[in-house]
Amino acid sequence: FFEAEVTLGASDARSRFAFIRATVGDQARRAMTWSTAWSFFGVAVAGESVAFAAATVDEKKRIIWLAQGLPAIGFPGLILIDPLSVMADDRELGKMVEDDPLQTKLCASLARAEVLFAEDAADEKRKAGIFSHALCVLANLASSAVIVIGTGDWTSAILNGVGGEAVSEFNLWTLPTGAVSAFEHYRAGDLTVPSGVRTVSANGLSFSISW
Repeated sequence: FFEAEVTLGASDARSRFAFIRATVGDQARRAMTWSTAWSFFGVAVAGESVAFAAATVDEKKRIIWLAQGLPAIGFPGLILIDPLSVMADDRELGKMVEDDPLQTKLCASLARAEVLFAEDAADEKRKAGIFSHALCVLANLASSAVIVIGTGDWTSAILNGVGGEAVSEFNLWTLPTGAVSAFEHYRAGDLTVPSGVRTVSANGLSFSISW
C-alpha cells in the first residue's frame, strides 16, 4: 500500500512489527500527555476568564476577559472531536499482541500494523500542518475583532492577538510528530532509529529532539 525501499523487504516480519509496536506505543504515550496537558490548560484559562468576567462590573472589561479566555476551550474541544489517532491505534496493536501472543498470525498483524502506522504519521502531519496554523490565526483574529467591536480597545485587541497566537503556535509545536520521521525511517528499512525523534531544520542547520 506504500512504496518502500528494498532494504525493508530484507527485514524479518517480527522485527518490523516490533518496531511499529514500539514507535506507536511511544507516540501514544506522548499524545496522551500532550492531550491531557492542553485540555487542562484550556479549561483552566476559560474558567478563569469567566470568573474574572463575572467579578467585574465594567462592561468593557467583561468583554475583554471573555474574548481573551473563552477561545482556550478550543484546545480540549478539538482534542475531543479529533484526537490523535495514534492513541486508539496503540490500543488496537496491544489487543493484537494479547490475542496472538505466539504471533501465529504475524503476517496479517504486520499488514494491519503498517496501515495504522502510515495513518498515524499522516494524522500527525495533518494536525501540525498549514491548515492548523491558519485556523489558529483566524481564531485569534476573531477574538481580537470581538474586543475591538465591543470595546474599541485596540491595545487589548493587539495584545490578545499576539499572545493568543503565541500560545496557539506553542500548542502546535509541542504536538507529537515522531511517527512522521519514524515512518520515513521504516520505509527506508532503518529499524534502529529510536522512536519519537523530531527533526527541525532552519537556515541549513538541523537538530533533533525527542518528542
